[in-house]
Amino acid sequence: MLQGYCKDIIQIEDFEYMVRWHTARTYPELLRLAGEMPQLHQRLGLVKGMTVFCLLQPYWLTNQNNKASLGILRYCEGLTAGSNDLQNCQYYQTDHTNNFALNTLPSLAWKVGMVMYIMACLLLIISSFLAGLCLCIRKTKTVDRLSLASGLKQLTAGVLLLTALVTFPVGFDDAKIQETCGAHSTLYRLDTCSIGWSYVLSTACSVLCFVLPILSHYILHSSAYDRTLL
Repeated sequence: MLQGYCKDIIQIEDFEYMVRWHTARTYPELLRLAGEMPQLHQRLGLVKGMTVFCLLQPYWLTNQNNKASLGILRYCEGLTAGSNDLQNCQYYQTDHTNNFALNTLPSLAWKVGMVMYIMACLLLIISSFLAGLCLCIRKTKTVDRLSLASGLKQLTAGVLLLTALVTFPVGFDDAKIQETCGAHSTLYRLDTCSIGWSYVLSTACSVLCFVLPILSHYILHSSAYDRTLL
């Protein structure tokens, strides 16, 4: 639909004027950016949304024996009589307030992992903004710089996400985690708990952070062949 819209504009407007106005762009490049960059921008936005979504979920570790689950920011425990729904799902907090408190997280490894995870989310937001700017800039050199900056931030976010996910199991020997997941839980080993879907989805998002920069580089530079055909 967007490609058809761009074609209509170029048919109505004088083609030579469009070429002069887009001094750094050829006609195939314009259509390629109009048709493919929004899709890449949507994919990056989807990864960003899933990454933040996983951060807020309490299903990083699950224990089916007592129907409890743990996350980086939230945890759930217990069942009401005759109910299959988890109750008491809340953020890690002090006994005196309902506000989230960093020092109440189960272990130092989880605190470090949470900070790196949040930093990765912020970098993904910035990267998504820079990717969107590529649609508004006419000069190729500027677009290349923005694309490079966006890609580097995505890669950095991917590294931070992977580091956070690797750091996360280091804290399995914490007393609170052992209370939920069994006394034999230790580094990178769980007793009665299993890895939850939030952790798995976060891992997939971190992998996509490495794939999308390569895809964006291909989209922005694969038009060189089209240029030779003009």
